[in-house]
Amino acid sequence: MMKLRVIRPKGAIKRLWQSGYFKKHRLTREVKDEAFDKFGCTCSNWSKLLKDCRFLRKEIKGWIQKIEYSEEMMTFYVVTGEKPWTDRNEEFINLVNSLQGEILILDPYYGLKSFQILSKFPKDKSIKFMTSQLGINENSSRVSQDLNDFRREFRNIQIKIYRKSYELHDRYIISDNLFVIIGHGLKDLGNKECFLIAIPTIEIAAMIDLLRKRFNERWKKAQNLK
Repeated sequence: MMKLRVIRPKGAIKRLWQSGYFKKHRLTREVKDEAFDKFGCTCSNWSKLLKDCRFLRKEIKGWIQKIEYSEEMMTFYVVTGEKPWTDRNEEFINLVNSLQGEILILDPYYGLKSFQILSKFPKDKSIKFMTSQLGINENSSRVSQDLNDFRREFRNIQIKIYRKSYELHDRYIISDNLFVIIGHGLKDLGNKECFLIAIPTIEIAAMIDLLRKRFNERWKKAQNLK
């Protein structure tokens, strides 16, 4: 008779999620029984444990995955700078269309092309774009005009200026399922060689919690871009 390998309850839930178990709604008692049958683990409060799993959500029918598991820990995208239109409007768009939940974007510099790139993001998502300074050689009056036009159409996107520019350096995107590190600013995407690194948030949960907290703290202090 094969002996079960006993693992911790939290690990059992993650294993079930990775196997696709939560693609269908599951009741708490069903998860409890499955975890015991497959992994031999028990827990005094399965409901709390399930609630703490960022990749699950509770619905009327039961627990279901909020984030789909991917076997790839990281995905690297290379923007060569040789195909600025394709890189900006195809490769990058494929990436942003896979983002789930609220999208937080930090990019210290902005310009006309920032709005063009932001317009490519999913329109059914709430998006917060925090920046700090207008890029060099940008036409401020043209940017202001484009900003007004942009806001009238893309009401799901908020743009704010964080005045302490010295605190901002790295460029990144946070969503429920992916953390994306951007080699250089959105306004220059496609014009130069750079790398985009997409990491599942579940793999770096503690760091994401910290970055999200810092982003939201700065967002409260930031002012609407005018």
